[in-house]
Amino acid sequence: MKRIMVGICFLLLTMIMIEVPKVEANEVMDAIASDEDGQIEFEFFNLDENLTDVNSYPVRVRLEGLNTDQAYIRMIWDLEVRELDEVFPISIHEDMNAPVPVLPNGDTYMATGRIEFEGVSQEMFGGHLYLTNLPSQSGIQLMMADYVNNEQGQKKFHWMLTETDDIAGSPVEEVARDIYDLDERVLAWTQEVGGKFYRIYPPNKAELDHSGLTFDELMNYMTLDGLAVNPLETPGYTLHAVYSTAIQGVDHEEYITYLMLEFQGQAQVWVSTQSSTDSPVNFHLTENAQMRQLFEDWFYSAN
Repeated sequence: MKRIMVGICFLLLTMIMIEVPKVEANEVMDAIASDEDGQIEFEFFNLDENLTDVNSYPVRVRLEGLNTDQAYIRMIWDLEVRELDEVFPISIHEDMNAPVPVLPNGDTYMATGRIEFEGVSQEMFGGHLYLTNLPSQSGIQLMMADYVNNEQGQKKFHWMLTETDDIAGSPVEEVARDIYDLDERVLAWTQEVGGKFYRIYPPNKAELDHSGLTFDELMNYMTLDGLAVNPLETPGYTLHAVYSTAIQGVDHEEYITYLMLEFQGQAQVWVSTQSSTDSPVNFHLTENAQMRQLFEDWFYSAN
């Protein structure tokens, strides 16, 4: 009888191991560590068919800064309106085959990586996400908690996203690969001081509305300490980025626009809060040491 019971237990254990997809822990973590671009983007399986409320889920999720000391996760809510993106600092940890139930069928998959949010509400997305590597799919997969249906008791269930090579909104000819690193530095600064800044340049689907001027209009109707300059055309100047509180379609009480540029090899940050267009919009070198430092750190780290 003892032998029979041992045999039954062995059989049950074998069936459990067969039914639960399992991967080696180092496959996921090695893929993240070896990613040359420092970013991995995910999209949903059968988004429209499986999700009960597609507008409540990001259309893409991107891990960024994987090759730096601070990683981030970017929630992309609309591929055409990128100012809606949300970026959060994260940490990524190795998990030893943690079982994660996945919708729509509740199948269990073994997670070998865990993403934890840093400094934000632990309620959103259950406070963490999981990573796995399915033999039937290319790349790695992301499992996101079904936080939308928490009231239906679905919090323990997750949706599956898979890695995609089609990185949204970052064609090489339009956006330098490391501009997202600068985005994250600006975001971290705004979270400390308050307010919200939108990237205007390189193009980011957000149109400037500084005193009624679009980005192109501003470039042709501005001065640097009284000197007429178009940073896109004037010799000696290279414009790297523009961030502003004022964009079309979003209410704003004040106009604050930063120009981050290079002049004769030196990193400079210029700012304007001018609200009148009776004369060209004048910029002066910012006295904001934090903004100046974050751009200098970004600029000189690439040299």
